[in-house]
Amino acid sequence: MPHSAVSKHKGRRYRKSDGKEKFLKAIKALVSVLALLGMIFFFVPVFLNYFTAASLFGEAVCIVALVLANLRPLITNNGKRKVMSVLCTLATVFYIVFIGWLGFVTMQMFTVSYDIPEKDATLVVLGARVYEDGVSMSLKNRLDAAIDYLEENPEANVIVTGGQGYNEPWTEASAEKAYLLSKGIDESKIFMEDRSTSTSENLEFSWNIIKSNGLNENIVIVTHGYHQFRARRMAEDWGYTAYGVKCECNSLLFPTYYARELMAVTKYYIDKLI
Repeated sequence: MPHSAVSKHKGRRYRKSDGKEKFLKAIKALVSVLALLGMIFFFVPVFLNYFTAASLFGEAVCIVALVLANLRPLITNNGKRKVMSVLCTLATVFYIVFIGWLGFVTMQMFTVSYDIPEKDATLVVLGARVYEDGVSMSLKNRLDAAIDYLEENPEANVIVTGGQGYNEPWTEASAEKAYLLSKGIDESKIFMEDRSTSTSENLEFSWNIIKSNGLNENIVIVTHGYHQFRARRMAEDWGYTAYGVKCECNSLLFPTYYARELMAVTKYYIDKLI
């Protein structure tokens, strides 16, 4: 091959190599920036003294992303063969699949939360923490959203749900009922489910109340937007036609709620597969 042809061939090869290197650097930079933003995102609840295992999980995922994007294998063989390349590749593939799954779940969570609810359905208010002086802010937000729906749909009934946790002074359902009564909701419209300890039980036991009292089997689940997707999938498992009403959420605590819900949705699907 003539010298000029060899030079051109090498030139094309080098340009391809340079283009690949630039592309990889751009990907690494993007992943690094997103990982750093994610670390800040999941650290925000610390300022409100609300940092849970879910937040730690989110932090860990972001740290792994940052490490994978900038990892330089420590062991080499004469500068040619990287001993840890296979492990790094496998870890990267796993992480990409994991991020894809989180993206899918996140899209479903946000899409479902904006659906328009059925009119005059049976409301099911999912329980949340209660204290000596009344309902928590999260539960108050759900109840206020339920009140708005009841005022707009006079034929609707409501089921308040939730048993008594080990750190709660009374059942969540009884605290919810007291709150609704204090806001002028007719007691005849309120039904109590006060035995459940989980979202699944909230819906299972509410289904029994609907059947035994001849209530509308179309239900509207009242909970936070990030929780709607999993709650409605569970409702459908029990045979409901389910809609949703979302309520306000403390934006500073959202990172923790979001991470916890991602873990819960993943567990839900794993349980279904098993």
